[in-house]
Amino acid sequence: MQCEEVGMSLRVLRSHGWSIAALAQEFRLNWRTVKREVEAEEPRRYPERERPTALPRAQLAHVERRLE
Repeated sequence: MQCEEVGMSLRVLRSHGWSIAALAQEFRLNWRTVKREVEAEEPRRYPERERPTALPRAQLAHVERRLE
């Protein structure tokens, strides 16, 4: 996953002496985000998102009417 790769890169570069500001500028991130990621023990995990449900018939009919 790309987020985990970026997090790992941030931690490695930080251990090589890069400043938080330099990392933020290099990765085009907010310095607070970089600091949070560098100080975290594990990469951040985001919960799975729910799949959108189909519209009920009444809402679908309304949308079709509006599109006509």
